Amino acid sequence: MLTNKKKKCLMCGQRFVPADGRQKYCCTECREEMNRIKADERYWDNKKDNYRPRKCKVCGEWYVPERKNQSTCSYECNQTKISEDNKKRQAKIRKQEMKKYPKGKCPICGKKFIDNGKRKYCSEECYAEANRRNNYKRYLEKKSVDKANK
Repeated sequence: MLTNKKKKCLMCGQRFVPADGRQKYCCTECREEMNRIKADERYWDNKKDNYRPRKCKVCGEWYVPERKNQSTCSYECNQTKISEDNKKRQAKIRKQEMKKYPKGKCPICGKKFIDNGKRKYCSEECYAEANRRNNYKRYLEKKSVDKANK
């Protein structure tokens, strides 16, 4: 049963005579545009539903994430987390190196360190102190040789 009753297009608002009673849009372009808009709305509605409030792994505050893999509430907390992760990673690498290389003992300060076969001292400071001591020892030896020769 066709009626000559005019309807208003839900997209553009133009008045039209529908081909059947279910027609809501005046043309295919309006229908497709509305379908795109509804699809976008459904997409964002679904995304918001998936992002339930979470507790920040750094400060413990509750927040609504903007991305599915977001684990911190703010940029500052994220930087703190990255810093902590780097420290953990470095500690893990250091622990693996300790297993890989034998432990050395610094002759200056007695501190244990990773000996990769090339190092004698634990730090640059101890290396400099060893050089200072060796230079002083050589100075004393040279001074005693000079006294003996005179």
